[in-house]
Amino acid sequence: MSKFKAGGIDKRSRDFIDTMRKRYFLDEASGRVCSHFSNRVLEGWILEPKEGQARYRCHKVYFDGKQLSIREHHLVWLITRGEWPESEIDHKDRDGLNNRPENLRMVTHAINGRNLPLLRNNKSGIAGVQWRPDFSRWVAQVKVRTGEKQKSIYLGSFETIFDAACARKSYEAANGFRSCDFQPEQQKAKEVEA
Repeated sequence: MSKFKAGGIDKRSRDFIDTMRKRYFLDEASGRVCSHFSNRVLEGWILEPKEGQARYRCHKVYFDGKQLSIREHHLVWLITRGEWPESEIDHKDRDGLNNRPENLRMVTHAINGRNLPLLRNNKSGIAGVQWRPDFSRWVAQVKVRTGEKQKSIYLGSFETIFDAACARKSYEAANGFRSCDFQPEQQKAKEVEA
């Protein structure tokens, strides 16, 4: 099924977009979607993530007699930009519940995958850096997606976690990666300290 169609409805159609913009608006202060009819924030529900994925808020909307489930960040994009997103929407701060327009950007699937939070089983606290007990060294690597395939690029093994992290950061900087090492709470704490 096309990502633009659900229940036979083309979400890119002018009629769908205009109807959604008439029914809903964005509360700028909270970044939440509100109804023009009740002037209240839509409650929706939160999709519980799989490991390594962000949480998202979803809403049921009705159009042409049909019910659709739409993620809130898509609805915010539609309301503020007047178009259905042509590709994926990335949350810059990795908080899938922060749907303020300035936190959203349209990106390719590969770029969106670079901005994932650390997996729960990450012990180093740094994306792409792991301790290898069989080598007694820190190993740095990066996973890149080319089309549908994903491959690991080995960046080296190092005596210190600092050297491994530097190798990873150097690769990220040279290849247009965004920093993926901190959870949003950790990043905010670092900004407050600075």
